[in-house]
Amino acid sequence: MSMSSVDGLVSGLKTGDVIKQLMQVEAIPKQRLQVQANRQAADIKAYQSVATALKKLDDAASALANPTTWTGVTATTSGTSLTATARAGAPPGTTDITVTSLASAARWSATAVGGRTLDDATAFSGDPVTITRADGTSTTVDPASGSMRDVMAAINGGPDLGVRAVAVRVDAERFELQLVASGTGTVAGGATVTGLGALTKKDATDARWTVNGVSGSSSTNAVTDLVSGIDVTLTQVGASSVTVAKDTAAPAKSVEALVTALNDALAEVKKQTLTDPNATTRGPLSSDSMVRNLTGRLLRSVTDLVGSAGAAALGIQSTREGTITLDTTKLAAGISADPAAARAVFAPQQPTAAEKAAGKPEPVPGIADRLRAVVKSATDGGTGFITSAVQGRETTKRDLETQIVSWERRLELRQSTLQKQFSGLEVALSKIQAQGGWLSAQLAQMSGGNR
Repeated sequence: MSMSSVDGLVSGLKTGDVIKQLMQVEAIPKQRLQVQANRQAADIKAYQSVATALKKLDDAASALANPTTWTGVTATTSGTSLTATARAGAPPGTTDITVTSLASAARWSATAVGGRTLDDATAFSGDPVTITRADGTSTTVDPASGSMRDVMAAINGGPDLGVRAVAVRVDAERFELQLVASGTGTVAGGATVTGLGALTKKDATDARWTVNGVSGSSSTNAVTDLVSGIDVTLTQVGASSVTVAKDTAAPAKSVEALVTALNDALAEVKKQTLTDPNATTRGPLSSDSMVRNLTGRLLRSVTDLVGSAGAAALGIQSTREGTITLDTTKLAAGISADPAAARAVFAPQQPTAAEKAAGKPEPVPGIADRLRAVVKSATDGGTGFITSAVQGRETTKRDLETQIVSWERRLELRQSTLQKQFSGLEVALSKIQAQGGWLSAQLAQMSGGNR
């Protein structure tokens, strides 16, 4: 609200200060509403901070529960003839692979009949060039001239014709025109080119290899499932071996990420629910018992036994300070010694549909499953208690803000009324002073006439 000065010129009163003080009293209800709205906003921000930390914990738990985390494999290669990657399901063991040839593209060299610079229009005849693909379809293009530059522009400038044209420098001034098949292997190399005179062709080749005495071939050097679950890229002729082993590092890293996210969530809950009387501030959610209880629920999700096993055997312990510690060496050793048992503690494998139909029971929920259940109870979009708390406070905050706006309008009207009243007082006093002056003058005249 603006506070224009209406200090009395007649009365001598500091009416601006009087109105300001009166408005401060009038504004007390609005200020109380603003305090309540600010408190609602602080609560919402605190709830959202806890929910964000819980969401990160849920993401970490979901990653740990993902079957691919526990079924991953790694591929290591000896030799330089190929690179390899292994996908889930690839059988462990070592495979010997001998590469006998690499896939290559067919190449045609075109002999120029005239000049051999890029822009010499006499290099070729300038006649239409026809490319017939291996599947029998053909396309004809018309170069703007017989220069190498125009021939390349005609061949490369439109849709893929199955070949691309390049100019290869021969010496300081001369070039040679080459056409290279777009794909490797003998199939792609079956194209023909006419319209450029005599061509010298270097035939394409297929990639060829043997695996444990079994021969194979491919039109490309990238071979999917060369051995079940193993993809390779052939790089040169020679012998190599690929060793596939279970990836125990991935589960360990996922557990480490889970512990980090859990400690972050515990720290956020502690911050927002701080009740220590010796602390300089109290957490905005210190009175919310459901949020405070999250600490115990999260810790128990980790420290309680899963069946007859527990996380302590895998290096996970709780502390007096309400955090979780992780012995990474102990964790790695436990996963390597018995991956299935470790998985059962954190994220037990679910039965297949066929196993369920055969009556196989659901496994006891693991640590990741229990943590996700706690997070869901708090943040679920329909039933989560944090979600409900945020929604309730947002509604209250909107109602308070509506009341504040109403009060601001009321106060503006009140201030305007007071300004008019005090202005009217000044006018009235001015009139009274004027009348008093006139009467004084009249009395003075009458007194003078009687002497």
